[in-house]
Amino acid sequence: MMLIPKAKHRRATRLRTQVQDHYRALRGAMNAGQGGAAMIALVNCFAIDGDVMQCHCCDQRLHVTRWQEPFRHGLDETGMDCPLAGTDNPWSLWFQAADLVRGIADRTATMRRALNAAAERFREYEALHAAKPDPAKAQRNADMATLCETALREGL
Repeated sequence: MMLIPKAKHRRATRLRTQVQDHYRALRGAMNAGQGGAAMIALVNCFAIDGDVMQCHCCDQRLHVTRWQEPFRHGLDETGMDCPLAGTDNPWSLWFQAADLVRGIADRTATMRRALNAAAERFREYEALHAAKPDPAKAQRNADMATLCETALREGL
């Protein structure tokens, strides 16, 4: 049996605890449908170098071409088991998180297009009612157009 220096053992234990915390955050974000937070937590658990993902704790590597295979964590450099006992493939998790982010981006783009079209239509109705003249309806349409334009400016 090989003895491990205390400082190295403490550092490895602290690293394992951090990786476990990040992995819990990753699972929570995935379950909540928060793709961006899941990607951040995943990068804290696994280093990504090109098409290879490597566990920060046990240094196991997985090539992107094996994204459907179960992932087996091993021993770290101190000879202790990796705390990430699950067999979740990190590339599968990455693709799931990317799909969540892409879905949010698509919904946001759709919402921006709808708000833009609504603002244009409210401006048309405003001009139409101002020409009739019906100032109350023109003002209501102007207020709705302003609401839509404000939502677009503030980053929806």
